[in-house]
Amino acid sequence: MAVSRQCRSRAGFNFNFQSSGFGQRRPPPRRRPPPQRQPPPLPPQVVKAQRLVGRISSLSRLRKAALNPDTGTASKHVFHAFYTAGSCEDRLDRELRFPYPLVDLDDAKHGDRRWDAHVRYFKTDVSPGKPSSDDALKLATKLGAENAASDQNQCPTFVSIRRGASLRAKDVSTHYFRRRSQNAFETWATSQLKVDVMFRNSVKADVVLYWHDPHVSDSASVSELFRTSRSRRWRQGDALPP
Repeated sequence: MAVSRQCRSRAGFNFNFQSSGFGQRRPPPRRRPPPQRQPPPLPPQVVKAQRLVGRISSLSRLRKAALNPDTGTASKHVFHAFYTAGSCEDRLDRELRFPYPLVDLDDAKHGDRRWDAHVRYFKTDVSPGKPSSDDALKLATKLGAENAASDQNQCPTFVSIRRGASLRAKDVSTHYFRRRSQNAFETWATSQLKVDVMFRNSVKADVVLYWHDPHVSDSASVSELFRTSRSRRWRQGDALPP
């Protein structure tokens, strides 16, 4: 702001003096805010697994991608995550790391487009205000996951659809995590995929059974035989635990 000062000389002449900022203190220089810390990059295998997740925006698209057109039931097991953009999406990708480590990255290389051999993975953004938000919310409501759009404590919400099941609410399972970690997601997802298997030796000789799972170490106990890659030997009549 310019300040004007008037002075009168002895001869009767008036003089005006103007100075810019006269009598004012200059504001201190603004400090630039520190740059935001970028989160550490995800491991390459997690990034690769997440690239295999299909984005579904409506019920019709899910039916086309996951259901057998002749029977109207799921042709493979389906894991479907519903989330909103922002912190919820970060929890889905960075904390739960969906769908790692369930994706069989070796199987994904061969045929059947980009899908795993036994399970399909989908995700739907139910953030309000997007062009497809109405269709996405209708899909979430159909599967019982609509709270993911309004309650951050239930975001993300996962839906599990077993192979051979329909899209009716009674045929699907929904779940959200209070403790969001990769182990929590893996434990729940594994329980959804678990099947009972019984192996019985019915020959008159010792049999060596080889069960290979590339995701599990070879130090599992006998009760976890279905998850170990070691060979174990049982005698005639021995029943292996499921």
